[in-house]
Amino acid sequence: MLLKLDTETWFLDEPRQAHWWLIAFLTWGSFFPSTSGQDPFFSQFFNAPVYMNSAFSGISEQYNFSLNYRNQAPFFSDLLQVYNSYSFTADKFYKSYNSGLGVSFSGSQSGAGLIGTLNGAISYSYRVRLSGENYVRGGMEIGFISRKYGWNKFLFPDQLAPIIQGGAAGTTNELPNDQFSVLQPDFSFGILFHSPVYYAGISWKHLNTPDLSILRLRPQESRNIPLPLRWSVHGGYKWILSGGNISASYLSLNGVYVQQAALRQLNITALYKFSRIFAGVGLRHAFQNVDAAILSTGILIDHLNIGYSFDWTLSKFGVGNGGNHEVSLRYRLGDPVSEEGKTECYSFY
Repeated sequence: MLLKLDTETWFLDEPRQAHWWLIAFLTWGSFFPSTSGQDPFFSQFFNAPVYMNSAFSGISEQYNFSLNYRNQAPFFSDLLQVYNSYSFTADKFYKSYNSGLGVSFSGSQSGAGLIGTLNGAISYSYRVRLSGENYVRGGMEIGFISRKYGWNKFLFPDQLAPIIQGGAAGTTNELPNDQFSVLQPDFSFGILFHSPVYYAGISWKHLNTPDLSILRLRPQESRNIPLPLRWSVHGGYKWILSGGNISASYLSLNGVYVQQAALRQLNITALYKFSRIFAGVGLRHAFQNVDAAILSTGILIDHLNIGYSFDWTLSKFGVGNGGNHEVSLRYRLGDPVSEEGKTECYSFY
């Protein structure tokens, strides 16, 4: 839920007060209909293509493995882990079937165990040639989403009065459920147009809007608060400057618009790759405010791509809370210059 904080103008001067109000906000936003949970989204979205759109499954005939980790505001108050998120995907294209297959796992931890979410899915894509080197793909994911709540760490509104008066938190009248975790099916779909130099797509996540709530206001009565549908539009273009294969130099422009319920963001990033090094700058706009400038860099070592990005927070939340850090690893198993490794699909590197 820290994304909500990042995309609004929340600013508190006292670290201790911020600690309690963060917990209160996370609690309120997780259980009540005025706010809803939302997915983490990576600044290096180009290094997590399957996470962004299931139609990217099997974009290459090589085996592709991607690992992404994001840490947000590590210095905020005295919470050591305010919001951490991660994603792992593995996929491959099978040319004889015009199909791609993949598996993915992603998750997040809020407030050092306050709320934990885990997603797992199997993805499938089918490719159709339009003309020349232009293709369209349809992709789908079938999986699960699990959420676990650290009930003993929650702070409810009826506990706030003693804290405001300088005391310890009081007891709450909220009734816990019989269990503190929930497991639901989860479905997604995506469409992707691409060639060796461009891509454009749209994806829909959580088509079935799974109910992840556990709060019970009265015995045998639960609160139905579905996870909102997340949809995104994304695209990019690559200008080849010189060379080929792993040592090619190029300039690329990538963008994605993401919306989940009332929360929106636009992320635009320009990347320059020369030899085995790449670097880029980007901007994320949350529509209520300009949220962050994004600085990215990385290196390609044979089959391994290592990336790092830093979000320089521009909103009132402030960069003094540590900003946002991302590390990405992408590994390709196979020879990119062999007949099996050659592909007519878009490649980010």
